[in-house]
This record gives sequence, structure tokens and C-alpha cells, in this order.
Amino acid sequence: MSRTLLVAALLAAGAASAAISPAAFNKVAPPPGLYRIDSDGTLRMPDADATFRQKEDGASGDVSVSATQQGQGYQRDFKGAGAQTYCLPPRSGKAAILPPDMGAAACKNISESVTDTTLVTESQCSIGKVKVTIRKLGNDTWEVLHEGDMKTSPGGADMNAMRPMLENMARNAPTAEQRAQAKQMLADLPKQQAAMQAALAETKAALIKEQASATSAEEKGAIAKQLQAMEQGGPRMQTRGRTLWTRIGNSCAAPAR
Repeated sequence: MSRTLLVAALLAAGAASAAISPAAFNKVAPPPGLYRIDSDGTLRMPDADATFRQKEDGASGDVSVSATQQGQGYQRDFKGAGAQTYCLPPRSGKAAILPPDMGAAACKNISESVTDTTLVTESQCSIGKVKVTIRKLGNDTWEVLHEGDMKTSPGGADMNAMRPMLENMARNAPTAEQRAQAKQMLADLPKQQAAMQAALAETKAALIKEQASATSAEEKGAIAKQLQAMEQGGPRMQTRGRTLWTRIGNSCAAPAR
């Protein structure tokens, strides 16, 4: 699922208990209505000297994807199928602004602040720290920034960290299709976790076997570093995403102006 969909679903969720009042939250957050979404997201892996970026034009749906690693890079452009829109349904009280890849049970809120135009939350999650900023730019325009600094735990990622978020999506996603998709992802979690752990064990066993048959100290040392990295956790990932929400309708069927 896309970051836009997850943020939108969380904006549409029910009331949450936190420091910011519902009135202060709703003064900044986008109100229910139809929105055009422009997005620009970057994933950086410092350990591998790699950066991936994806931009999507909300008016046309055109997508541009680029990647660079150790000085080498490529870019591909894809023609869109039309405007990228999202209908934000009515919500009750204050929505929960959670990290897009986690639910409340997987993250602890560190701080929450609000001004007349900006809402900022920071959370510490099982795989790292996540910051979400919502900024009201004008009467019909909002900016949502998502910043994360993450690293998977030793032994591979725990797919169950996604369970609270998926359970929330299964109950509260705006459409029946999205709720069904979340339910299917919930049902598939054990299978995905088992497959991930099996692949990790297979990779580790292959490295140990390769290390035993290595003929040089240099080769043995390189394999030892790979095994150590697996025990310490996955690569560090820094994410930054920006979505621009432009309100184009007071409801999904009616124009705003």
C-alpha cells in the first residue's frame, strides 16, 4: 500500500487520546473532501551508498523513478492513467497521526505539537524513529511530510509489527476494497514471516558453508563481516516523503468551487 493511502486512512480514523485537542487538530488537518495528491518520496541506504526516489504528478498520474548507487544511476518515466485523487471521508473527533508503516501498538509517541498552521508528531517504533508533519499552506492546500530513520532488528524484520496498523485499516479504511485488502494482508502475515525467516536461515547457512570452504583469509574475513551484519540487523534506511494535498471538492461528488 502507498504512503498516501496509509496517511489518508489514518486521517480518517477515530478519535485518539493525546496532548493535542480535537479542535486544534482539526484546525490544521485537511477536512473531509476530495483531494488531488502530488508525491515525492526518497529512500536512502547510507551503508550501501544508495538512493531511490519516486515522484508522482497528481494531475496526470505520471511517475518518475530514479536510483543511484556508488556513483551509478538510472531514471525511468512512466505515463500516468489520469489524476491521482483521494476522498477523505468524515471523521469523528481527532484522527490518530501514526507512522505510515506502524500502528499504535508498535510505536510510542515521543512528542506532539501544534500551531495555527502546523502539526508535528514524533514516534519511536520498533525499527526506528518516525516524524510526521502536517502543514496547512492555504485554504485548499496541505503538505504532509514523513521522515524516518530505521533499521531492522537482528534476525530480520518482524512482520507482526504491521498487525496493529492492518487491524485498524481492516476496521476503518474508507472503502470496502481497502478493508478487504487489509484483512487479506493480516491473514498472510504468518506466511510472510515464515518465508522471510526461512530465506534468512538459508542465506546464513550458505554463508557459513562458503566461509568453511574459503581458501584465503581475506575471503573468510569478508564473509564473517556479512554474518556479523546479519546478526546486528538490517541496513539503515532513511526515508523522506512529501505529499501535497490539493482540495478539489467538498465531497467526492461535488466541486469545491
